[in-house]
Order: sequence, then C-alpha cells, then structure tokens
Amino acid sequence: MKTSTSGRASVTASVEGEPSADGGLLERDVTTSGHKENSQSGVKLYLKIGTTGTGGMGFNIPFTHGEEKPSRMLLSKSALSGAQSQLLYLLSRTPDAPRIIELKPATSIAWGKLGLGHIKKIFLTDSKRILKLKAGGKLNIGGAEKLNRKLSSLFVDSGENGLFSPEEFRALSDPTQMGFITPEEIADLALREIKGETTGKNLVSLVEKCVLGPSKSAAKKRDQAFATLKTLAGKESESPALGFLGPPRLSKLLFEGRLIKETFGNFRKFLNEKPRSSTLKAEKEILSNVILRRFALTAGIPILLPNGKGLICAQRRNVPESGENQKVTSKNINSWARRGWIDLRESNFKLWQKRLIQFAGEKSRQPQFEGELAAFIFETEDGGFRKKQ
Repeated sequence: MKTSTSGRASVTASVEGEPSADGGLLERDVTTSGHKENSQSGVKLYLKIGTTGTGGMGFNIPFTHGEEKPSRMLLSKSALSGAQSQLLYLLSRTPDAPRIIELKPATSIAWGKLGLGHIKKIFLTDSKRILKLKAGGKLNIGGAEKLNRKLSSLFVDSGENGLFSPEEFRALSDPTQMGFITPEEIADLALREIKGETTGKNLVSLVEKCVLGPSKSAAKKRDQAFATLKTLAGKESESPALGFLGPPRLSKLLFEGRLIKETFGNFRKFLNEKPRSSTLKAEKEILSNVILRRFALTAGIPILLPNGKGLICAQRRNVPESGENQKVTSKNINSWARRGWIDLRESNFKLWQKRLIQFAGEKSRQPQFEGELAAFIFETEDGGFRKKQ
C-alpha cells in the first residue's frame, strides 16, 4: 500500500497481491484503525486495484499457481478479494472516510517484462534412470541429478503471478481463456477516476447503484408490526432487550430508558427531577420491580447501585468479558458501566437528562420509546448512523 501527498490532498493506493493464510491482507488495508489513520493523516482518496482471483474465469478455470486442480489458493484469493471489496464498500459508507475507488480487472495483467535469462533460483535437473512401473508396487522416484547450472529460458514476467514461458503465456492469454489487459490501461482508468471522470468501472460506485436500501413500504409495515406487537402483549410485560442484538451497550441503554419510564411515568416528568433524588427513586423501583429486574439480569445486564459500590449481577454477564482484566478499579467500573451495566449513579442520570433535552431540541418533541432514544444516542454519541440511504 502506498500513499502519496500533494499539498493537502493525499491518495492511498493498494494493489492486490497474494492473500495470507490469516487474511492479513485485509487487516493491513481495510480496518477500523486503518480508517482512523487515513482520517487523521488527511487521506482524501483510497484507490484499490483488485482481482477476481481467477483472471475473470469461473470455477472451471483450468489454470493454477502450479498446484493441482481445484486450486484452494485461487479460491482463497477470490474469496478474500470479495471480502475486501465488501469492506471497501462499507468504508465508502462511513462518515469522514476518503473517496473510495476500486478497479477490478477480470483478466490477467501483462506484462512487466519480456526477457531471456535465468529463472529465479531454479537449477537444471537431469536423469537417465528408467523407473520400472510394476503393477501393485510402490512408485519409487529418485536418482535425478541436479546440475550446477541455472535454468535459462525466454520468459514473460507477469508480476505477482510469476514468470511464464512464451507458450504458457500464449495459452493463458488466449481469448478463450483469461485474455489480458495491460498495466497502462489500468493506470489510465485509475487516473481518470482520480480526476473525477465517471468511467463506469469503479466497483464501489457500481455496487452503490445496485444495493437495496430502506423503503417507504417497509416503513409503513414497521408501524403495523409495532401495532400488532402491542395488541399481542395485552397486559403482559415485555422485556426491552433480549440480549441477542449487541453490543451489550444497546441492552444497557434500553433497560435504563425503560427504568426511567417505569420510575417516573414518562421522560418529561424525569426531566423535572433532580439527578440525586432520581437515582434513589430508580433504585427503589428496580429493587421492587421484580419483572424488570429479572429481565435485565437474564439478558446479562448487571445493575450498579447509586453509591457505585454495590452490584446486582446474575451468572450471565456480558461485561466485562471473560478474557478481560477483572480487577475492580474506578476506571474499569466506569468502562463496564458505560458498555453494559444499568448505571444508577447520579452522573449517569445527569447524562440522561442532557440526552433528553438534546433529543427534544433536535426533534421538537419528547421521545416515546426506548428504541428511538437508543438510536439517537448511537448517532449523536457513538457516531453510528447511515451515511447514505
């Protein structure tokens, strides 16, 4: 991956190579930390020259990298290439991300060099021994002589795919097989895209045109679904979170929102309370409201009491995770409470009042449901929102 800088604008370019066994290629190029680094360094554009992994052919590709068919290496390369294209698409929908361009040649790319000379570190081998192939016997290969002379031949250097003999290249580049495109043609397309020209070859833009987004019809059915659920519930209590949709912070926010409504009747009345008295009333509610408390503990959400020193917790607990540092410190308690505990401390209730005031200011109304509040918090505090519809 290379980055070039001109004035304030910066371009990051990546050419797809062989995938590592652990998918390291993806981790190096497209990760959350990588996105942050690009944002901080002022990268304005990310250019990717990708691959189909098969030179544009299907599962019937007759070529490999020297191994037998079917080639696990080629299929792995194709799978990782597809995964990276998806990650680049997600990056294009991330706020503050650079402009994303991916060109994906569906053919072989040639050539880097035509030459005559030694082929890597391959030495000539010879043998005059004739093996006797006896039915039922074991194939005993051996006796070949490795000469102290390197293999020298005509070659076509195809870059990352290695060296081909002229006839290997003739077979590979035949129009009925992979064919080929030149690096210069790809570079020309890349430059045109960088300059803002629409070539119709940017895979990210093409995917954007093809994906299905939220619909007005679905929005109407969403309202109908909630009405049906309300009818089904009757007088039965329903848990604000089951815990299957993460992260645990979502469940924590939904339970805290429900607790506020159960304690004060609605969010507007909660705003008229002083944070200190509201925490004590919420504590009294959660200790007496057996149903809500059981729902929370069953979903793996502990309850941190107002003094910050008492915790109601069941066997199931989402935060902290089993592999985390379990040492009880003020820093860890604050982190755990933010990520997945019902937090009855005064500081958290001050935060909730601030959120409700902000919600009313932006939407000119008070929230009715915990879910819409959680979505608002994800958007305004956690930076989680749709960039495109």
